[in-house]
Amino acid sequence: MTRGRLLAFMQRTPRWRVLRRAAHDTLSPRAVALHAPLQTSEARRLVHSLLTHPHLPVSAHSQRFSTSTAIQLLYGLAPLRMGGADPARRLGEVAGELFGSVKPGRSVVDLLPVLRGVVARSAFLRRKADVWYEQVPDLYTKFYWSASADSTQPCISVQLREGKYKDISEVDAAWLVGVLLLASQDTTRVALQYFFLAIVLHPQYAAQAQEQLDTVVGSRPPTFDDLPRLPWIEAILKEVLRWRSPTPLGKVASAGRKWGQADVTSGAGLAHAASEDICYGEYVIPKGTMIFANLWGMSHDPDLYPNPEQFDPSRFLLPSGELRPAPPDTHEDYLTFGHGRRACPGKDLVLRELWIAFAYVLWAFELKKALDDAGKEITPDPDAFVDVGAVVCPAEMGVRAVPRFANLEDLLEKARSEMK
Repeated sequence: MTRGRLLAFMQRTPRWRVLRRAAHDTLSPRAVALHAPLQTSEARRLVHSLLTHPHLPVSAHSQRFSTSTAIQLLYGLAPLRMGGADPARRLGEVAGELFGSVKPGRSVVDLLPVLRGVVARSAFLRRKADVWYEQVPDLYTKFYWSASADSTQPCISVQLREGKYKDISEVDAAWLVGVLLLASQDTTRVALQYFFLAIVLHPQYAAQAQEQLDTVVGSRPPTFDDLPRLPWIEAILKEVLRWRSPTPLGKVASAGRKWGQADVTSGAGLAHAASEDICYGEYVIPKGTMIFANLWGMSHDPDLYPNPEQFDPSRFLLPSGELRPAPPDTHEDYLTFGHGRRACPGKDLVLRELWIAFAYVLWAFELKKALDDAGKEITPDPDAFVDVGAVVCPAEMGVRAVPRFANLEDLLEKARSEMK
């Protein structure tokens, strides 16, 4: 469907290396730090939207936050307003069609490989793929060239256009930015939803983080400069991504099913393939074998994380309150971003985006269970989810965001004016 242009699906070739290097350069820790003002502004807008639109579900707030941040950072577009038009909506729709088509078990070839040749010759499927592909290059290129070099905010599309990447074609660069949009948007949106779920169900950990916030920042909103002095926020971030990875793969099922009920016809994540025969112990994995990283299994390994089903951010803290050293080979306890040459290049960007969002929300609100029409609390099911393309989302839920400051709106406005 992608004609070999989507970075995540490319073979490891010189062209792949060039695009991968460009992604790493534009998303390096130093480059990502330049986006701190944008990410902080969006965290403030997230709090404001929770304050002014209290009856909307968590998914609406998470969607606006993740999309607004992504389109500004990648394309230099204006921030999204709650309920406003999303200029990148069609990009998300075509991505959903793509990732839906590559879900494990979606194709009969996954179950009956002997039919690979028959399916490959199917005129119907070729036409369907052609129709999909014809829409995408124009969309990606349109957004890529819409990015203005006059913006005061660093923009990745402009960085690629004006940078040192002379050996990257315009079309490849446009596709690269497009896939960064899809990846960052989905991961951030779903992780933020799981954050709300976890805190509503386990308010005692929010209280620990808020005690630390009150000591460090008081009535002013948190900033990235506060990160080293707020280990509880990072512990919550690590635990959210461990407890409910947006791309768990190995323990997922179809919509409405429970976590831990495996279904081979469904899965969130992208398949890999062995590039050569691999010897592993007594086993030989033949070249071309479909391989998945079972992130759920790794992050719920009781040898690494005791009582893995329990949401407990304190597992990442020493008795002194400092972050504990991560076990070997866990990528600083962030297994969800993958491994090796195919690890997510946007890890630092997403982690900073989530950190400032978590910090802002916990600084601003007590998060409580939503109420039904009779005024009774609705306890969300931590094991209910919806399997959507490349990610697994929690079931729809509401939240009561109770301000921790009587003058919260004034504090947000003051923070906004000081950032100008």
